[in-house]
Amino acid sequence: MEQKEFEESLKIIQNYKTDESSGIAYVDVGEGGQTLLFVHGLGSNRFAWVNNVVELSKHHRCIFIDLPNYGDSEKGDFSFSLTFFKDRIYKFCYSLGLRNVTMVGHSMGAQIAVKAGVEKPSFIGKLILLTPAGIETFNEFEKQWLRQINIPEILFNAPEEQIRKNFEINFERFGIEAEWLLLERLEFMKDKKAYFKYCKMICKCVDAMLNEPSSNVLHQLIQPTLVVFAEEDKLIPNRMLHSALKYNDLMAVAERKIINAEVATIKNAGHFAQIDNYREVNRIILNFLN
Repeated sequence: MEQKEFEESLKIIQNYKTDESSGIAYVDVGEGGQTLLFVHGLGSNRFAWVNNVVELSKHHRCIFIDLPNYGDSEKGDFSFSLTFFKDRIYKFCYSLGLRNVTMVGHSMGAQIAVKAGVEKPSFIGKLILLTPAGIETFNEFEKQWLRQINIPEILFNAPEEQIRKNFEINFERFGIEAEWLLLERLEFMKDKKAYFKYCKMICKCVDAMLNEPSSNVLHQLIQPTLVVFAEEDKLIPNRMLHSALKYNDLMAVAERKIINAEVATIKNAGHFAQIDNYREVNRIILNFLN
């Protein structure tokens, strides 16, 4: 994305409101068409969708949220289970009078979207799962290993060089959008007290993702569901634990288990496919909705 285009998109997604009922910060743009509710992933926020806000809002009402304790949303010592996030999203939707929404979830956000879609199929009309977590499964030994490397003190004490590497692995191309997200994180880290609480939350979220996988409930989804994987995703599937597993293996699981599934692959894109190859992601989403 060109600098001027990025700055215009950034200005839109920075202009947030807060729903007092749910404590969720959100940006609401566009009108007509369908209502799309965008849910970010682990360690992210609504800015993960900065490359999608302009094009998609030309066609549909688009609502981009910060999950509780993320971004500009309410901070607190919550459980941070996926069920907690799902329930807060319901509260948000009821507060805004939203019905029959299309929930667009990225990574952990996709895992939350599956829970929401299974519980209230009449409420969540369609699902779009982008580089979704939760379809890949882990045995008990693998879960314990993941928990041991995700503890607050390790995350909190990671040097800036490691933070940059952790960011870079999410992208196929580290452009101005990724650099902006990195700088935002580094600035946030200066508030040591808030950042340590953030690290504690991240570890609880990882634990929740392991405890509440999507794979065993995918067959309960009845709504039209678009599942999108990225060819250069270095995070899903987990390359350290499942080196032989490929993204198309997970795609096959989704296509087999979800009754009304449509699957797609994004080329030249990593885990943040909506940033790396945003034009293709926008195109696929619009085609699915139409």
